[in-house]
Amino acid sequence: MNSKIFKRLKIIFLSGVSNLSISLSNLLISYLVIFITSPEFWGSFVYVIITFDIAFNVISWGNRPYLIREYSLYPKDISKRWQDSFLYRTILLLIFIVIIILLGYSPQITSSLIIWAIARFIYQSFDAMIQYYRDFPFSIFIELTSLAIIIIPVLILKSDLDLSKVIYLYTISVGFKAITELLYYRKTILKKFKIDFNIKNIVDYYGTSFPFLLLTFSGMLQTRMDLYIVAVFLSKAEVGKYQVLVGFLIFSQYIGSLFLSPFARNIFRLSRKALNKLEKIYISTGVLTTLILTALIYLILQYLYKLEFTALTFILSYFYILPSYFYALRNYQLGKVNKQKTAAIYAFSGSFVNLIFSFALVPVLNIDGALLSGVIAKIFLTLIYNHKVILNKI
Repeated sequence: MNSKIFKRLKIIFLSGVSNLSISLSNLLISYLVIFITSPEFWGSFVYVIITFDIAFNVISWGNRPYLIREYSLYPKDISKRWQDSFLYRTILLLIFIVIIILLGYSPQITSSLIIWAIARFIYQSFDAMIQYYRDFPFSIFIELTSLAIIIIPVLILKSDLDLSKVIYLYTISVGFKAITELLYYRKTILKKFKIDFNIKNIVDYYGTSFPFLLLTFSGMLQTRMDLYIVAVFLSKAEVGKYQVLVGFLIFSQYIGSLFLSPFARNIFRLSRKALNKLEKIYISTGVLTTLILTALIYLILQYLYKLEFTALTFILSYFYILPSYFYALRNYQLGKVNKQKTAAIYAFSGSFVNLIFSFALVPVLNIDGALLSGVIAKIFLTLIYNHKVILNKI
């Protein structure tokens, strides 16, 4: 029994480090860039990050959750499922490359962005495989190495840092991850290699995986809608500050989910009674965990980043993080009964609420207005997920 518990704790720990290493990398890079240059410089780069995040939430087409389900249902057909997903989604990648060309950047930056897009497409195609095989040590290795590829040159360049150099470093970093994962999984992805590119199969793939796109895209909007509105209304410096703050808040939400994600395939098999019991424990843990995380965020931003925020900002930050504990397991329940579209509708509804309040509050309250709109949207989601009518349908 002790061996079994230890094994589970090890999986949770490694999965957590793997999932959080990406967020930690972004936070560390943002710290160095802001420390060396300014929040305004980082804010100008945030616009590139936002563009890529939105684009790749579409290009992925629900790739990770869809393939995790497919791998679980058809473990002997993993290679074929991966090949189909990779091949059919290249259409979306080509469209995005055309968009990059039309953005009007210099030829040097445009070339870097195109290579970055291709490399990101490749390495994100392996997200589900890493999760399914629980190759977390490998994932941690490539994330830390790719982080070093960016950080070391940033520390060397310092005052010579500009937008093109930052984009170039990100391109090299993402390229390293893409090549490394291709080599690591080459035997798996090339097993029974077969190009099956016809219209019917493409339409079937996009149709079958579309609910997962809705789920991931709505989740992105749900967590970042306020950031997008801040990018519209506020200065680059404020955008940079808010992106760092939201990065920490989303990171904090990931910490809560790390206890669940390694056992996604096991959670799907739990009875409703067992899920409800797990949820009570999860929420109770979240109340205290969120308080500790909010205090840490305050200390880091105040004394490490040297960024000034109001007391209200951190009060709102607590209530920005906490609601996710009240509905995280509801998504698993909906997924269990194949109601991904329902979960996506809820998330889109929350995003719409966030959009409306962000437009109203950000011009008046600035960063606090964005946070408040996010809190209102998350409370709205909590009410929806916990409504008796909804619970009876799950």
